[in-house]
Amino acid sequence: MCAALYVKTRQIERVALNRIHRARSTHLFLRMSLAQNRFPLLGDMR
Repeated sequence: MCAALYVKTRQIERVALNRIHRARSTHLFLRMSLAQNRFPLLGDMR
């Protein structure tokens, strides 16, 4: 395998990992905000 191709695949992997990480962090943030909004409702239902 030539070095340029190896570097290119590494860059593509890094971009893909960055996208996955960003999607996961935004997903966690949305879940946390939804949980914070839902907990007062659970408190009122009790």
